[in-house]
Amino acid sequence: MATNAFGIDYSTRGYAGKSFAAATREQWNMYLTQFGVPQENLLINYTLDPASVGNAVNEARQNVQQSFDMQPGIMQRQMRGLGIEMNDDEQKAFKRTSALNQSLAEVNAGNQAANRAQDRQMGLLGAPVPNVG
Repeated sequence: MATNAFGIDYSTRGYAGKSFAAATREQWNMYLTQFGVPQENLLINYTLDPASVGNAVNEARQNVQQSFDMQPGIMQRQMRGLGIEMNDDEQKAFKRTSALNQSLAEVNAGNQAANRAQDRQMGLLGAPVPNVG
């Protein structure tokens, strides 16, 4: 008695239909346990998680902070390479301007990240992102 991979005897009446049904059941089980449902659940959790937007905003702001934290050292090295030094007033003005620019950049990065995260969430839910502008 020879059987196929699903344990169905080749000589059984309705062999093709039973084999097709077994293959379909196996594919459905794989979808439920491995490929489809687990990935769908991850997307649903991401989409419905209110912390996703906040996490994106915080990450964007941290990236801006890191960039601006490196700026003074880079500026000093460049100026030293040119043989230039700032006096105290120039350094204070540079720090004020840099702080203002950093604040604006953090707010802008946070707003952009929030918008993109919300657009991504709406897109995953199936709602098209409006094309404005």
